[in-house]
Amino acid sequence: TVFNPDWGVKADKILSPIRMPGADVLMEALNLYQTEFRKPPLTVFCLDFSGSMGGPGEKQLKQAMRTLLDQNQARQYLIHASSREVIVVIAFSDRILAQWQIEGNNPAEMSQLLKNIIEFKPNGSTDIYSPVIEGLKAISKYDAEKYMPAVILMTDGVSNVGKKFHHVEKAWNAMGKDIPVFSIMFGKASKRQLEQFTKLTRSRIFDGRKDLIKAFRKVKGYN
Repeated sequence: TVFNPDWGVKADKILSPIRMPGADVLMEALNLYQTEFRKPPLTVFCLDFSGSMGGPGEKQLKQAMRTLLDQNQARQYLIHASSREVIVVIAFSDRILAQWQIEGNNPAEMSQLLKNIIEFKPNGSTDIYSPVIEGLKAISKYDAEKYMPAVILMTDGVSNVGKKFHHVEKAWNAMGKDIPVFSIMFGKASKRQLEQFTKLTRSRIFDGRKDLIKAFRKVKGYN
């Protein structure tokens, strides 16, 4: 028999199930893990404001950043920032348009960063490679061992001017660190160019048009 009494197994013993803690206790435990116990994220968001993102793409991208930076919304989905988190935002089209950075989760700084993003309007051609290179440079200024670093490219994935993928490959290899470059697709997204990042950095592509919250939770889960 599998349950041999000689091994100390009492097949007739009734086991009492473990009492699960209440929902409020579980939620507090998840919040503590998100904000205090795990390594803080060091995330660079590269936001596409090229002309091809106009219309649905722009709306989807801005809603994504509102969900992330509005901590009341973010907390509902357990994607809120910790007091040690570093967030870098790079807005781009055919060139780098702006770069902002905040450390921690100060509500006023989060609100100002969101305001800066909302005020941008799509225009110009697209170079998705330059902002990724700038994102890697931003990460290199920190001790990556103390953080969970990642670059998140939010774009329709159609690069038509500027740098090429081999420039990204050279910059990524020069760092000597396994920094993932994730992609979240918006607008009329093209996977072809984005798959270059997944192959090089062993990352993933997410579709922000179908289920934005799911995409963000998966990305935050990786980093």
